[in-house]
Amino acid sequence: MKKKLFKEKQQYQGKDLIAAIILIMLILAYQLINNVFVTHQQGWLNSALCLGVIISLGWWIKALFQREQKNVVTDKKIICKVDSWYQDKKKIALEDIKSCTVVQTPVIAQWHGMNIELPSEEMWSINGRNGLAIETKDGEQIFIGSSRAKEMAQAIKQALQV
Repeated sequence: MKKKLFKEKQQYQGKDLIAAIILIMLILAYQLINNVFVTHQQGWLNSALCLGVIISLGWWIKALFQREQKNVVTDKKIICKVDSWYQDKKKIALEDIKSCTVVQTPVIAQWHGMNIELPSEEMWSINGRNGLAIETKDGEQIFIGSSRAKEMAQAIKQALQV
């Protein structure tokens, strides 16, 4: 029977992106209201385009709020599941792990591009570059995002010692 040593559930935390999208939506809504009700311009193509972009941005915000990541460490493996507009899952057997490093990237560094995926790395994160950098015995490099990376690393070390 598998024993769960660590369990975590994360939601998307990019409030800066959501705020920027909302600002763009408000600007477009102002433009639409101004064209239709204030200046009475009859440019239906411009109005339809504004409305279409507002609706598209609204759907994008909805999709961002629905993003979710679940990380589980058992005594046998690590399971990382990402639910978004698609579902994907990664399983890593603990016996295949060569090294595990906690990565904590400050918010200001993430604005400088430090939350991007490295070329030789498989990235499993919805909230930037905070989590665990794992190297397997066969040379594969995997990054698993976690808001509680130190606890997750401790659970992996505990499982490896058993």
